[in-house]
Amino acid sequence: MPPLPGAAPGVQPFVPLTSISTPEAARAALTAEANTSVMDPVGMRRLWVRELDLLVVAALVVGGVVAGVQFNTNGHTPGWWLILFPLAILVHLSAGYLPSALSRSLPAPELIPRFGPARLRWYRQLRHQSSVVPAPAQWPPGAEAYALLSAAATVQSIAPSWLCERVALPPDVGAQWVAELRWEGAVHRPRLAV
Repeated sequence: MPPLPGAAPGVQPFVPLTSISTPEAARAALTAEANTSVMDPVGMRRLWVRELDLLVVAALVVGGVVAGVQFNTNGHTPGWWLILFPLAILVHLSAGYLPSALSRSLPAPELIPRFGPARLRWYRQLRHQSSVVPAPAQWPPGAEAYALLSAAATVQSIAPSWLCERVALPPDVGAQWVAELRWEGAVHRPRLAV
């Protein structure tokens, strides 16, 4: 494995990313990587909330046209417009944060279809998937940094506690590893949801 400065908390810089040195342990680490799933099945079903932003913009455009027509005919802006406009702005601003709050991990952007019909089919498919969370993969000792980095690389953002749970690290140990990897710059803050 390539060296990573400070890959392990309390260890001198330029230690290996893993301390695994036997072929059996390396095979176990690769098997654990293949078996590690960091997706949150329940939270994935809530990703449709992202589409609220598009609906709000459409409602705002329709409301703006209606308010403009009323202004041209009556000479004053309707009162409901003063409520609709700030409400639409609030929903628009919060739509970016809601999916992170509703799901413990967000999939990488390239996994989500970009356009309407395919995107709609993808959301519909998510509703029919099992909500049972698979058991965490068992990683060999010495692969803690590699486990966290390989799991975090598969998603857009992830809650640190969920990441540690999925790679079978105890919360206190996992928090120490996440903090060290953040400090070293190996895992950036936007990657990990709060």
